[in-house]
This record gives sequence, C-alpha cells and structure tokens, in this order.
Amino acid sequence: MSVAASSLLAANPRFRFHFHCSCGKLQNFSLGMRHALSNILLMATVTTSLLAVSVQSAAFPDDVVVSEGQNAARVAFGPPHRLGGGLKPVDKSKKHFVVTTPMPHEILSAADVPRNWDWRNVSGVNYVSSSRNQHIPVYCGSCWTQATTSSLADRIRIQRNARFPDYMIPAQVIVYCVPDGCAGGDPDLAHAYIHQNGIGPDTCQMYVAQGSGFECSPLRRCMDCSWTNNSCNAVENYPKFGISEFGNVLGVPQMKAEIFARGPIACGIDCAPIDGNWGWGPDKDKIFTGGAGFLSISHEIAVVGFGYDPEEKMDYWIIRNSWGEYWGDTGFFRLKMGDNLMNIEGNACSWAVPTIPPELM
Repeated sequence: MSVAASSLLAANPRFRFHFHCSCGKLQNFSLGMRHALSNILLMATVTTSLLAVSVQSAAFPDDVVVSEGQNAARVAFGPPHRLGGGLKPVDKSKKHFVVTTPMPHEILSAADVPRNWDWRNVSGVNYVSSSRNQHIPVYCGSCWTQATTSSLADRIRIQRNARFPDYMIPAQVIVYCVPDGCAGGDPDLAHAYIHQNGIGPDTCQMYVAQGSGFECSPLRRCMDCSWTNNSCNAVENYPKFGISEFGNVLGVPQMKAEIFARGPIACGIDCAPIDGNWGWGPDKDKIFTGGAGFLSISHEIAVVGFGYDPEEKMDYWIIRNSWGEYWGDTGFFRLKMGDNLMNIEGNACSWAVPTIPPELM
C-alpha cells in the first residue's frame, strides 16, 4: 500500500529544526555571506534582494522560500544556549514529504532486523562514503548538509553495489541553494530541493564553506573554470542525481528498520555532551553513554549502523560526524541506544531514496 505524506506526518508528531551546527567551535560568519549571530541566539529577520533565476520548489513549506526572484524573511528563535543555539522550527503541518511505497518498519518485523548491522562492513564490503569536515576552509554551520548529502551518497553506493567510481553529492550546492546555508538549515528541505531540482556530482561544485542559501544560480549548481581568461562559467548539461521519495522516521524500531533496509539516515542531536575534548580523548573509541536529558537539537549527524557490544554489554548506534577524521574514531563514534541520549531517538530522522542517472549507474 502507498503511504501518504499526511499519514507520515501523523505518525511522526515531531517538528523538525534548522540546525546551526554550532558545537565544536564558535561561529564566525563573514559579512555579506552569513547571518550575524552571537553565542546567545537572537531573534532576527533576514531579507534577500530580488534575484533573477527562480529555483523555487513546490515541495517546500510556504514560509520557507528556497528560491531566487522573491523577497524572503527568516526568523530565528529559541532559548540562549552557548553551544546549540539557532533552532528554527519548521511547522510539521507545512512539511510535504513524498512517500509512495511502504516504509521498512511497516513491512519488517523486529525479528527481520539483525542486532548488528554496519554499512561500513557488510560481508567485508564497505558501502559508506568518505568522511567530511564542515569546518574548513573556514567554519560553516553546514552539518545539516553534510549529514544529508553523505547519507544520500551512501545510498547511491549501496544501489551501485559499491562499484567504482564513488560519487559524492556536493554539500556546497545545498549551502548555496537551501536556506540558511552556513547559518543552519533542515535536512528535509535539502531533500525537497533535490527531489524538485536534481543535483550533480561533487565535481560540479567544490566545498568552500560559504553561503546563506540565497546564492543559488546555474553557476552555483554546476561550474567549470577556464585557464585562458581565469573565468568560470555555468555547465548546462551534466548528470543529475535525484530523489524519488523522502520522509522521516522516529524512534529505535523505525530507525533500525530504515537503516537496515535502505541505508544510513540523517539525525539531529544535542551535541553539547560531545563538544570539547571527548572526541580527542582516550575514550573516543568506547560507547558514549552521556547526554541524558540533553533535548536541544543543535547538530546533524549520519547514523550508518547499529550493534551490540558484549564487553560493554549495551546496544549502540554507529554515527558519522562531520568534524574530520581526526575527531572520534576516524570521524565516527558509538552512542548508547535506547535511552534517547542527546535526543537522538526523540527527534525525527530524515531519509531519502536516491535516483541515479543511467550514465553513472
């Protein structure tokens, strides 16, 4: 049976947030490219000027404009928070998911889902794409784009059975084309943008860690530069990945079924407990058991698997961060499952089913 978007929302009574990704470093946004923010969250409205090229998607909420050619306003609100400020709720009633096939948790029983599943090692094959660092060449609060595009790249790798070459999805295009870029955003809106417009491989646009979501143009979506006159031009014809379906899952059973059946998912967490020195310390390869009662959503990560550790006697999530491979266990860490630590199980996680252009299949 088909699952309507309205049914999906009714089954997941949580609204999603825009993530500022402000754990790890103080935000340092350049003038003209990013919203002026302080460590204490301010209520702010940002209005863009009229631009020429429209890329508006009907899949976006009415009050979240992802386009050029319109005036747009943004209001950030939430309590002061040194690490996790910048929450920007998107009303769940204005989310327009696309779900056309049964979701894994609707057709798989608990017995169908193994206790241990790691997409980095499925019968000796790695299906997970490379780790990224959102913080270079300058700090950018793009965790929401990194987790979203990396999870989509993982699923492309799964569909292609890990065949060479690997294809990554350019996070920078999302930073340019989906508000609010380096100042935070919502993975569901990134999925909606790709569903409506498609997106090229990462050879179309390199990551520069700048953008507010209002710079979208043909040049920003795919470009090439000439050595003869030191100029860059938009590429008109390039292969585009797409998204056929996208939605949310909520809670341990739904998360496990989705990850096992279709691949990694993007989830919001309160990253305050892992901010600081833990990711560089002696316990970084152990299961993290802190974060009880931390219920803000300040950072987006990708969950690539789950398992049970017989020595530590607990189930855990396998999480890929976007703070570089020198952080944690080569960019990953394990988090205890079942106690909603850092709010990972209490906030809806995002998934999408990619489509692959024939020439890249």
